[in-house]
Amino acid sequence: MKTNKLKYDWFVLILSIFCLALFLARGRSKIEMRNHRLYSQWSQQFLVTKGNQSYVRTTNDSEETTVLSETQSYGMLITVLAAQKGQATQADFDSSYRYYQNHRLEGTQLISWKQVLKNDSETVEK
Repeated sequence: MKTNKLKYDWFVLILSIFCLALFLARGRSKIEMRNHRLYSQWSQQFLVTKGNQSYVRTTNDSEETTVLSETQSYGMLITVLAAQKGQATQADFDSSYRYYQNHRLEGTQLISWKQVLKNDSETVEK
């Protein structure tokens, strides 16, 4: 009788651990899927690639696009975080970094705070 109770207790314990492991794995995969979906939506909505560089736009205007230094830097940070999760690549970061390099203020490491693009021609405002 004692051995049957001991077997039953072990069975319940192992079954509980198995159910807990399944529950945790399912919860983690839902979070990862949501994060992947969020990065994908963000990159489709705001990340624009032209040639070998990309920028983060801050307007939805079809005739004029505004790029701010803050959005570019946050975009680069988001890309690094997404790359840690396997959702972005080094090439994605490099194209954003090239945009930063091409739009720095002369003689500094700072990017121009605002770039306005109208029909593929660029007007930089400082």
